Amino acid sequence: MMASQNLMCGHQDVVVAGGMESMSNVPYVINRGATPYGGVKLEDLIVKDGLTDVYSKIHMGNCAENTAKKLNIARDEQDTYAVNSYTRSKAA
Repeated sequence: MMASQNLMCGHQDVVVAGGMESMSNVPYVINRGATPYGGVKLEDLIVKDGLTDVYSKIHMGNCAENTAKKLNIARDEQDTYAVNSYTRSKAA
């Protein structure tokens, strides 16, 4: 995001940007409270910390659907946009 903002604002002419996947590294956690009879329960934080919006507490998939409904974007339009986006990135 910072790279695109720098380009759009005219602060830079060329920017090299990169990214990486790290959701597969999200840990399992154990509640610090008393251990209930029968053992502890592990919680996978990928949904809580990775796929749930911190502000609205809505799953990211639902956020996308809500935005599409709000802006009247049909599913076939989303698919066409995705295909065009991948095609452009491959050509670049």
